[in-house]
Amino acid sequence: MPVGPSHNRSGRSSYSSSSSSRSSSSSRSSSSSSYSSSYRSSRTTRTRYYDDDDYYYSSDSALITGRGGAIIGLIFGYAGALVCLIFGWLLSISNLSYAGLMEQDAKEYAEIIELADKGTEGYYTITIRDLEQMGASTEGGNPTVYSYWGDNEFYATAYSEVKVDGYRYYYLDFHFVGETGEKIYGETYSCYTADTLEDLTQLTFVYTKEYDNDGAWDVIEKGYSLEKNMDYAALKRDINVGVILLIATVALLVLFIWLSKLVHRARKKK
Repeated sequence: MPVGPSHNRSGRSSYSSSSSSRSSSSSRSSSSSSYSSSYRSSRTTRTRYYDDDDYYYSSDSALITGRGGAIIGLIFGYAGALVCLIFGWLLSISNLSYAGLMEQDAKEYAEIIELADKGTEGYYTITIRDLEQMGASTEGGNPTVYSYWGDNEFYATAYSEVKVDGYRYYYLDFHFVGETGEKIYGETYSCYTADTLEDLTQLTFVYTKEYDNDGAWDVIEKGYSLEKNMDYAALKRDINVGVILLIATVALLVLFIWLSKLVHRARKKK
């Protein structure tokens, strides 16, 4: 059967990673007031401070050499590239299977709609008329939630999770009493803008238990197509961003590896 839409009203998860590293080394030679780094990535110097009575006190401070700074920069670079690599993977590769499911769903829903149009036994079409908006509410910075009722004991709530091209799109969580007298529950994909919901007066659904004989109702709004599915559009956008991020990260890793070799050669040369 078609897998159907799957929404998460609790919100999307976010991934963050942070890393820090600190390195310092110091050396002091035994000879009088002379200091040497001995090719270390950092060296220690002593600074003298004088007060008004010509007494002085000293303080140690670490100065990082150019090569040491390059090594630390590369460490942070590799850590950042790893984060970008993970984030790019989550956006692209992990979403490809779900995009494939939506594409397969679209083909199966098209078959269900076609069979209902032909009047095939066990395939039903119902039009919910006289839709009325019961109310609209907004909590904090969350998108507005719309509620509707209509004939055939229809009740629906519209939620929003995605934004595409600057427009916020909503999906419907609904139920109605079908031709068999059974209450049927369903969910649409994100296909409606706020303006569409304000003018909503009727909806037509196709539903059946006969498509794959698994005992569950398959229900979809008549006229549904993958092009109208903004969940799919948002998913494809994320996949494209993830692919670009992966390509850019691989390019950065190649650059970091080349720079690491330069630093290593410079050390051997010294």
